[in-house]
Amino acid sequence: PRATTPPAQVIARREELAAVRLQEEEAARAAAEKQVQLEQERFKQQQLQQQREEQAEKARKIEEELAVRQAQIDLANLKAAELAKAEVKSQMARNAQSAGELTTRVSFRVKCNTDPGECLGVCGSADAVGMWDAKKAVMLKTGRGEYPHWSGDASIKLSQAGECLRYKYIIKGANGAVRWEDAIADRVIQKDKGAAGALSPDIVTFVDDGEYNRLQRVCTYFREANAPAGTTAAAAPAPQPTAPPA
Repeated sequence: PRATTPPAQVIARREELAAVRLQEEEAARAAAEKQVQLEQERFKQQQLQQQREEQAEKARKIEEELAVRQAQIDLANLKAAELAKAEVKSQMARNAQSAGELTTRVSFRVKCNTDPGECLGVCGSADAVGMWDAKKAVMLKTGRGEYPHWSGDASIKLSQAGECLRYKYIIKGANGAVRWEDAIADRVIQKDKGAAGALSPDIVTFVDDGEYNRLQRVCTYFREANAPAGTTAAAAPAPQPTAPPA
């Protein structure tokens, strides 16, 4: 006859096998969780590495941009130095050319209300006042205690002054636009026949032209170039207004 397993032993064996299978499943689940954690950690490491590489690339680009900007600044400084040298040479050449040539100094003063960013200049019939080129005009100055009055000086070559100096005031805007006095004819300083009058050698001619774009000269007076300020050599009446050219 065939032997039979007692029911109690069968049940115990089944329970034992179930416990083993449960342990195996838990071990597999733990291994899977560990694998997931490892994958997540690897992904984080990859992200950190990518961020480091991106930051390094940004730093490299910034360094390249800074190098380019520094090169541009160095080039601009070099050009500015070359222009300054050229201007010095040009000024020396002009000084050498005009050595021994007699000059007379004119001091201009005018009243003008301007908008922010605008400035006033004087331009006329001699090199010292731009030879009617607004880009070369003598720019006047003002100040907190002077505004709206503007003033400035120019040394005029007598060979260019001739019998008179003609000029007008201009307004230069912040954008470089120029406005000339358009309601009046040229302003004029007549050369005096005397040795100590307007436009004479070693004489400073002071003109107060009143208001911008109006012929209403307040006064003209002179003094020797080396005389103390306030020493007046002569005075001249203001010219009569003339109609602007057609």
